[in-house]
Amino acid sequence: MRVAKRPLVLAPYALAEALSELLDLPLVGELTSGAVTSRGEERQAVAEVRSLLPTAPSTYVEHEELLVDGVECAWRADPKPGCLRCEGFRL
Repeated sequence: MRVAKRPLVLAPYALAEALSELLDLPLVGELTSGAVTSRGEERQAVAEVRSLLPTAPSTYVEHEELLVDGVECAWRADPKPGCLRCEGFRL
């Protein structure tokens, strides 16, 4: 099931499950796996990003075309801690 064309209720992670129960709505993880289905190349974040955001990951994965569950996305923060993915620009 595609979630891209469905309305979403955004909530902090810690509150998402309780809110979904209260509103009787599914969590997005119940509708889709969120699997990255394209290949990318790991790159180092530029020094300017690291100086502005010192706790940000030092690397990211750049994709020519980033696909999540077969759907094109501009960026994605993977469940794996510190794994950021983007399409077509360098951080």
